[in-house]
Amino acid sequence: MSGDARPSALRRKLRGPPRTETPADDGLRAWRLALARALSETASLPARVRGIARDEVAPDAFEALPGEGDLILLLEAGSGRFGLALVDAALLTSVIEAQTMGRVMPRPVPERAPTGTDAAMVADALDRMLVLAERDVPGAECTGFRYATRLQGGPAIVLALADDTHSLMDVTFDLGNGAREGRLRLLFPPVPAPEVETPDKPHAAPWAERLEKAVMGGEVTVDGRLGRLRLTAEEVMALRPGATLPFDRKDLYRVRLITRDGTTAALAQLGRSGGYRALRLLPREEAKAAPDWDAAPEPPPLPSEE
Repeated sequence: MSGDARPSALRRKLRGPPRTETPADDGLRAWRLALARALSETASLPARVRGIARDEVAPDAFEALPGEGDLILLLEAGSGRFGLALVDAALLTSVIEAQTMGRVMPRPVPERAPTGTDAAMVADALDRMLVLAERDVPGAECTGFRYATRLQGGPAIVLALADDTHSLMDVTFDLGNGAREGRLRLLFPPVPAPEVETPDKPHAAPWAERLEKAVMGGEVTVDGRLGRLRLTAEEVMALRPGATLPFDRKDLYRVRLITRDGTTAALAQLGRSGGYRALRLLPREEAKAAPDWDAAPEPPPLPSEE
């Protein structure tokens, strides 16, 4: 028996003492789960985090951060702090394919410039990642951050972010059960210390101006909805180019401009301008008081075109 026990004791000595997990290990594990779970829940995209690397980025390196084809998303916290998410073309394409076709296609990623529609497609997944990490990682640097808008190019990043060193989380994914590898980079400003209320600082006004310029320069997607139709799945599947969809004449007078969160931003009337179809915005009061689709009043007859 002593002969059997000796090799076991020797193996224990060679292994060394048991490894003690640190809070940093727990934080990374929580991040891994949050990132993969968010893609699965919001985009039905099977994902596994292959690696997470951390680094710091100085302000003079902000402009060079975006890679070719990266989708640049501005993140905002309620305290007026801003971060960044850089979604590479492979991850972006995989999210879109999973949402529209139900799986990641085994083909090369197309080379194209990202759009505002792309940003809307990944926004829910990104917000879900931040929510889960905020919940499961104590003191997470992402606390309070959510998707705000899309930025275009490195100069817009310089304008949007505070002039301070930011922490970078560089994540690589195995997507679609090995069909593709994607990359996500998250950039967050330092976690602020509790501040005592002080008089306005001299640089407050310039910073506000830079922030306003960056946000107002962002692209906002608004959809014009002419009306609604109720169709069965069979009718939808039977639609072909050239099919006619019936709309009520009064729909021309109550086109709704809808934001990404479903809010009616304005009410418009469909018409013509310069030989093209156009929308004429109606007074804001009418948009706020816009009735339900089926309860809208009967509009006057359409004017004849000259």
